[in-house]
Amino acid sequence: MIDINYFSRMYHQNPPTDIIRIEAQLGNPQAECKGFGICTLDEMEPDTWSNYRPYHIQRMKALLSWLENHLHMEFPVNGMLVPTRAHFFAKGVFLLESEAVLPAWLCEKWELAYLSIPSGTYACTLRNDAFEVNLPIAWQLKDMEMPMALKKAV
Repeated sequence: MIDINYFSRMYHQNPPTDIIRIEAQLGNPQAECKGFGICTLDEMEPDTWSNYRPYHIQRMKALLSWLENHLHMEFPVNGMLVPTRAHFFAKGVFLLESEAVLPAWLCEKWELAYLSIPSGTYACTLRNDAFEVNLPIAWQLKDMEMPMALKKAV
């Protein structure tokens, strides 16, 4: 497991507090979205999110927020197909086979220059009919110089 506190302390200033409704596509982007990881995150309007019906094993609705210095994701069971639950969440862990660099629209929304989740195996808990995952993050504010470790990754 990854040390969440290490990554979240890297550039901690004033994290955002809003909750964002998204459609997530799971799979490893380095393997043409096959396997395990986060391929895409697309923001959804509240009405669209409320009426969402999954149509593919890799696609599901989720809530995304910044909580206690980590990225918190909730995947409602009613927002995924039964095979999705069996494939991505059955073992009680959330697997990222490669680093997930989060999209520019999310960085813009949270006024960040960079936001990523390192590869790893993370605990996943079923609570209130949703799978919850807390993910460590590496991030940087727009007005800060990007550290060398992150410059090499970008």
